[in-house]
Amino acid sequence: KEKPDYTYNDQTTFHLFALDDAKEAEAAVHAHDGTVLAVCKIKRDGTVYKVALEGEMKSWAVCLRNLEEVVSVSCGSLSDSPEGALITFSVQEKECRIVTA
Repeated sequence: KEKPDYTYNDQTTFHLFALDDAKEAEAAVHAHDGTVLAVCKIKRDGTVYKVALEGEMKSWAVCLRNLEEVVSVSCGSLSDSPEGALITFSVQEKECRIVTA
């Protein structure tokens, strides 16, 4: 039986591109057999992005593409990347509030 080369729900980065105000985006992570392991939902309300994770992820991250000015994050670790603001989360962190400038 074949196994995947890596665990799909570990070190996954969700990239968010130009989400309109009052809109929501979501992305699912699937296992090699097609079952859903986790779903990341991000909702924008003005300068606030609310991130919610359902399911099981090990380490994971959200990259706000082309956004560098983050004022605060309620959890996770904020860093800059060439693509934009990168917020990295641990397995226990399932919800986060990100405030941008």
